[in-house]
Amino acid sequence: NEALSAVSLEISELENALSESRGKFKEMEYFDIIKKIQAKNEYIENLNSKYANTIGEINSLEKNKAETVAERDRIFKIDMCPTCLQDVPEMHKHNILNKTESNISALSRKKILLEEEALHSLESMNKEKSERELLEREKIRLDILKAQFEYLESTKIKLENLSRIKINLEKNISTLNSHVESLLS
Repeated sequence: NEALSAVSLEISELENALSESRGKFKEMEYFDIIKKIQAKNEYIENLNSKYANTIGEINSLEKNKAETVAERDRIFKIDMCPTCLQDVPEMHKHNILNKTESNISALSRKKILLEEEALHSLESMNKEKSERELLEREKIRLDILKAQFEYLESTKIKLENLSRIKINLEKNISTLNSHVESLLS
């Protein structure tokens, strides 16, 4: 009789646990979140690569600009051509100066565009990281729900087993009671 009471109590507790469970675990939703996180990771990696390439281009432009400025300054200081040993006319120096200034201006414009592109990549990367963080939080919530779902499934199996045990115990008690009554009569 004690075993029957213990089994009945455990069945009651398991039924309460099952009735209190909220939320259903949706496996497709879980795998969808995982795919979205993977896609975000790939996109962030691409943005990071694009950002690094843009920064590399900016550095290269800076180097070219510095070389162009150095060449302009060097040529402007020359009074005599080292190749033909003739005087370098001021007009020629100004033509070279205009050409290098035009080149420097083009490099500066390109640098501004690249800096804007780098900033855009950085902002996009930060936005994508925030979205990925939200997806990862949702995945954690689904992980917890999945664990609860698995626990509930095992609880259902245990409940079925306990119900069978209860039925067998009730049969055994009934059989024993009948046997005791038959012995007493």
